[in-house]
Amino acid sequence: MLGAVKLTPETVIFRSGLKVGDDLRNIDLTAVLEKLWATGTYDDIKFEVEDEPGGKRLVIRVMERPLIKEVDYRGGTELGVTIIKDKVKEKQLELKTDSVYDPESARKIKSLIVEQAAEKGFRNPVVAISLEPMGPGIARLVFDIKEGGKARIYKIAFRGAKLFSNRQLEKAMEKTRKHWMFSWVTSHDLLVDKNMDEDLKRIKELYWRNGYKDVFVGQPVIDVQDRTTAAIRKKNEKRLQEGPVPKYDLRATLTIPILEGRSSTRAPSSWKATTSSSTNASSG
Repeated sequence: MLGAVKLTPETVIFRSGLKVGDDLRNIDLTAVLEKLWATGTYDDIKFEVEDEPGGKRLVIRVMERPLIKEVDYRGGTELGVTIIKDKVKEKQLELKTDSVYDPESARKIKSLIVEQAAEKGFRNPVVAISLEPMGPGIARLVFDIKEGGKARIYKIAFRGAKLFSNRQLEKAMEKTRKHWMFSWVTSHDLLVDKNMDEDLKRIKELYWRNGYKDVFVGQPVIDVQDRTTAAIRKKNEKRLQEGPVPKYDLRATLTIPILEGRSSTRAPSSWKATTSSSTNASSG
């Protein structure tokens, strides 16, 4: 047994279900591997068979996952580390001190941070997960957060809309608005997926209220242009080193496809035809 630090070799061998003297020909190594993986303690497990006087020796090499002593959130200046910690706690994703590192739990926290960044309008946040050794078998879990830039909406177009004007459709959208001088008050000019989904539903409801029950409102085609100047890019290099969130000028155009369908309040064509025939018959 090689590579075990937190547990004694005897404990690991006991958990594997193996015993000294077992016949290798009768051992199901796949089952042994599954037992050890199920403990969630290892990043790597290998089996090796060596010759020795009087028989064979099975060597188990393991790479242990470290115990997490600390969790550190770096960056995320605008998101706020306190808010991130509160959200992690609210979603019951907190990692207990001295618990074995669990990559899946770390990925869930990463996804939560990305989700929070998206709700703030950050389009391409990057969260890197790393382990910093603090001693034999123990480590610090680090989430390095780079929020990226916020895209602001400068144009909204509707493709296929005939019943309503662009102005009427834009008015139906409550949280997705074009940028203007007072956008900073509501931040509704930010490109936020959650807000867009809610407003696409409001456009559907506008059609439904007017008898168009089969209307299709598709996902917007999003075109984002980076208008960040060279001077601001140079300042961003300094901001990245010192900690503040870099500034970007990202301008988005939304093109929303709409298939209006037919109004359910109109008389069916068969009814019109019948009425027309009856009228002609009467007049004859």
